[in-house]
Amino acid sequence: MGNDQIPEFVDGLKKVRTDEEVHTSLVNLGAKPELKEPSKLKIIESMFAPTRTMFELIDRLDQNKHIPFVQSALDRIKANNPLSIYIAFELYKRGPEPTLRDSIRFNQEFVSRFFRLAEFEEGIKSVLVTKKNATWKFKMEELTYEFVISLITGK
Repeated sequence: MGNDQIPEFVDGLKKVRTDEEVHTSLVNLGAKPELKEPSKLKIIESMFAPTRTMFELIDRLDQNKHIPFVQSALDRIKANNPLSIYIAFELYKRGPEPTLRDSIRFNQEFVSRFFRLAEFEEGIKSVLVTKKNATWKFKMEELTYEFVISLITGK
């Protein structure tokens, strides 16, 4: 783009609303700009919006791990307790319980089921005692949606 085209470009910028329109304006003036990485928010929305289960989310993240921040998120998810992550995802989707009494009852029942699995004990041991990575009883690839739901519902 030559100096004589700058006023035309500035006028054109007043009309654009998206990165793609800026890119098109530059190309129309003969520039060869590189497109920047897509908006992280758009990528996050595309991963989470249609996702109904953590299993689907992991698949979507895995399919897009060529994007550096997606690979980083996937690595962090896989480094933590898979069962806890899957349960937290399901509980978040369900939203709050209707009453305080129901919430307290649910939490008591759920915690008693979860503690019997020894995952909580392993997490505490790895953080406070051994200071090493935990060895989780349940591996990500071994979990099923039905098992996660049964822990939440007790059925």
